[in-house]
Amino acid sequence: MLFPENIQFLVSLLKEVYEPDRGTDVLLHRTFVGDADLPQVPYYTASIDAAVELVHRALPGWTWQLMSGAVADDVWVMPDFQHPSYGPKFEQEWPEACKGHPALYFGSDIMRKPSGYPATALIYSFLVAKRSIQRIADERAAELSTSAQ
Repeated sequence: MLFPENIQFLVSLLKEVYEPDRGTDVLLHRTFVGDADLPQVPYYTASIDAAVELVHRALPGWTWQLMSGAVADDVWVMPDFQHPSYGPKFEQEWPEACKGHPALYFGSDIMRKPSGYPATALIYSFLVAKRSIQRIADERAAELSTSAQ
Protein backbone atom coordinates (compact mmCIF):
# COMPACT_ATOMS: atom_id res chain seq x y z
CA MET A 1 0.00 0.00 0.00
CA LEU A 2 1.29 3.43 -0.95
CA PHE A 3 2.02 5.89 1.86
CA PRO A 4 4.21 9.00 1.63
CA GLU A 5 6.55 7.60 4.28
CA ASN A 6 7.07 4.49 2.11
CA ILE A 7 8.22 6.71 -0.75
CA GLN A 8 10.63 8.66 1.45
CA PHE A 9 12.02 5.45 2.91
CA LEU A 10 12.51 3.95 -0.56
CA VAL A 11 14.21 7.14 -1.82
CA SER A 12 16.57 7.01 1.17
CA LEU A 13 17.22 3.32 0.60
CA LEU A 14 17.86 3.61 -3.15
CA LYS A 15 20.16 6.57 -2.58
CA GLU A 16 22.53 4.03 -1.03
CA VAL A 17 21.66 0.88 -3.01
CA TYR A 18 23.29 0.57 -6.42
CA GLU A 19 23.55 -3.15 -6.96
CA PRO A 20 20.50 -5.36 -7.48
CA ASP A 21 18.82 -6.18 -4.18
CA ARG A 22 15.94 -8.64 -3.69
CA GLY A 23 14.85 -7.02 -0.43
CA THR A 24 14.44 -3.71 -2.23
CA ASP A 25 12.58 -5.47 -5.05
CA VAL A 26 10.11 -6.86 -2.51
CA LEU A 27 9.59 -3.44 -0.88
CA LEU A 28 9.00 -1.83 -4.27
CA HIS A 29 6.53 -4.55 -5.23
CA ARG A 30 4.60 -4.33 -1.98
CA THR A 31 4.46 -0.53 -2.22
CA PHE A 32 3.38 -0.18 -5.84
CA VAL A 33 1.81 -3.51 -6.81
CA GLY A 34 0.71 -5.28 -3.65
CA ASP A 35 1.71 -8.30 -1.62
CA ALA A 36 3.28 -11.16 -3.51
CA ASP A 37 5.38 -14.21 -2.92
CA LEU A 38 9.09 -13.68 -3.46
CA PRO A 39 9.33 -15.93 -6.53
CA GLN A 40 6.76 -13.75 -8.35
CA VAL A 41 8.39 -10.41 -7.52
CA PRO A 42 10.16 -9.01 -10.58
CA TYR A 43 13.84 -8.10 -10.36
CA TYR A 44 13.20 -4.33 -10.46
CA THR A 45 16.72 -3.43 -9.34
CA ALA A 46 18.40 -5.84 -11.76
CA SER A 47 16.27 -5.69 -14.91
CA ILE A 48 15.69 -2.58 -16.99
CA ASP A 49 12.56 -4.25 -18.42
CA ALA A 50 11.13 -4.83 -14.93
CA ALA A 51 12.06 -1.28 -13.85
CA VAL A 52 10.34 0.19 -16.93
CA GLU A 53 7.26 -1.95 -16.28
CA LEU A 54 7.06 -0.58 -12.72
CA VAL A 55 7.45 3.03 -13.92
CA HIS A 56 4.68 2.60 -16.48
CA ARG A 57 2.43 0.89 -13.94
CA ALA A 58 2.90 3.48 -11.20
CA LEU A 59 3.16 6.56 -13.45
CA PRO A 60 0.98 5.98 -16.52
CA GLY A 61 1.70 8.42 -19.31
CA TRP A 62 5.15 9.28 -18.01
CA THR A 63 8.29 8.97 -20.08
CA TRP A 64 11.87 8.16 -19.16
CA GLN A 65 15.35 8.31 -20.58
CA LEU A 66 18.31 6.24 -19.49
CA MET A 67 21.94 6.55 -20.54
CA SER A 68 24.70 4.41 -19.15
CA GLY A 69 28.27 5.54 -19.75
CA ALA A 70 31.72 4.65 -18.57
CA VAL A 71 31.46 6.93 -15.53
CA ALA A 72 27.78 7.36 -14.66
CA ASP A 73 24.22 6.24 -15.29
CA ASP A 74 22.13 9.29 -16.25
CA VAL A 75 18.36 9.01 -16.09
CA TRP A 76 15.24 11.10 -15.90
CA VAL A 77 11.55 10.35 -15.43
CA MET A 78 8.90 12.96 -16.22
CA PRO A 79 5.34 13.42 -17.44
CA ASP A 80 4.96 13.03 -21.20
CA PHE A 81 3.18 16.27 -22.02
CA GLN A 82 2.85 15.06 -25.63
CA HIS A 83 1.01 11.87 -24.62
CA PRO A 84 -2.33 11.82 -26.46
CA SER A 85 -4.31 10.59 -23.45
CA TYR A 86 -2.41 11.97 -20.47
CA GLY A 87 -0.70 15.11 -21.85
CA PRO A 88 -3.63 17.53 -21.37
CA LYS A 89 -4.20 16.26 -17.81
CA PHE A 90 -0.49 16.74 -17.03
CA GLU A 91 -0.56 20.29 -18.44
CA GLN A 92 -3.51 21.12 -16.17
CA GLU A 93 -2.02 19.45 -13.12
CA TRP A 94 1.54 20.78 -13.45
CA PRO A 95 1.54 23.91 -15.66
CA GLU A 96 4.77 25.10 -13.98
CA ALA A 97 6.57 21.99 -15.24
CA CYS A 98 5.81 23.00 -18.84
CA LYS A 99 7.83 26.21 -18.47
CA GLY A 100 11.19 24.46 -18.29
CA HIS A 101 12.52 20.95 -18.34
CA PRO A 102 9.95 18.82 -16.47
CA ALA A 103 12.58 16.43 -15.11
CA LEU A 104 14.24 19.37 -13.35
CA TYR A 105 10.87 20.49 -11.94
CA PHE A 106 10.28 17.05 -10.46
CA GLY A 107 13.93 16.66 -9.41
CA SER A 108 14.10 13.38 -11.26
CA ASP A 109 17.09 14.15 -13.52
CA ILE A 110 19.60 11.89 -11.81
CA MET A 111 23.24 11.07 -12.47
CA ARG A 112 24.54 8.13 -10.45
CA LYS A 113 28.16 7.16 -10.09
CA PRO A 114 29.51 4.57 -10.57
CA SER A 115 27.86 3.44 -13.77
CA GLY A 116 26.76 -0.09 -14.47
CA TYR A 117 23.53 -0.13 -12.48
CA PRO A 118 20.96 1.32 -14.90
CA ALA A 119 17.92 -0.45 -13.41
CA THR A 120 18.54 0.96 -9.93
CA ALA A 121 19.22 4.39 -11.46
CA LEU A 122 15.84 4.29 -13.22
CA ILE A 123 14.07 3.13 -10.06
CA TYR A 124 15.75 5.87 -8.02
CA SER A 125 14.68 8.57 -10.51
CA PHE A 126 11.14 7.15 -10.50
CA LEU A 127 11.02 7.28 -6.69
CA VAL A 128 12.29 10.87 -6.64
CA ALA A 129 9.52 11.78 -9.08
CA LYS A 130 6.91 10.02 -6.92
CA ARG A 131 8.21 11.89 -3.85
CA SER A 132 7.94 15.19 -5.76
CA ILE A 133 4.37 14.45 -6.79
CA GLN A 134 3.51 13.84 -3.13
CA ARG A 135 5.32 17.01 -2.01
CA ILE A 136 3.48 19.11 -4.61
CA ALA A 137 0.13 17.61 -3.55
CA ASP A 138 0.92 18.28 0.12
CA GLU A 139 1.89 21.89 -0.63
CA ARG A 140 -1.30 22.47 -2.60
CA ALA A 141 -3.41 20.94 0.18
CA ALA A 142 -1.70 23.20 2.73
CA GLU A 143 -2.36 26.26 0.55
CA LEU A 144 -6.03 25.31 0.21
CA SER A 145 -6.31 24.75 3.93
CA THR A 146 -4.72 28.12 4.68
CA SER A 147 -6.90 30.00 2.16
CA ALA A 148 -10.05 28.32 3.53
CA GLN A 149 -9.37 29.65 7.02
